[in-house]
Amino acid sequence: MITPPDREIEIEEIGNFGAERDEPHLATPELADVLRRAGVEPVADTKLRKAVLAAMRKAAEKRIAGVIEEKRRRHYDHAASLVAACVAADRSRESARWAAAIREERRRFPAFRAELDRHVALP
Repeated sequence: MITPPDREIEIEEIGNFGAERDEPHLATPELADVLRRAGVEPVADTKLRKAVLAAMRKAAEKRIAGVIEEKRRRHYDHAASLVAACVAADRSRESARWAAAIREERRRFPAFRAELDRHVALP
């Protein structure tokens, strides 16, 4: 069952619906906002946090591989946003190196790299 939101949704939050950039689509909320709205607390346990980050990275890598192997260019934005979510969740040098390695490994895919650059500020 879908429950109504605890507040009215502003029309600007809805965006338009569709898959292409020039077509209507729904706005994608930031990961931190989704977690806050869901009542999810930050993971304090170091061992558990590392496991969660590893799972997030693996999911992002699988999504990247899927969209690139299937030549689904219109989904590059989503794959890049997953990398950005991983970097935002872990602002360590290791995380930045991981994102930079993903970018370097996909040097033959300039459209994906552009999306990655748009989502993640790499040194």
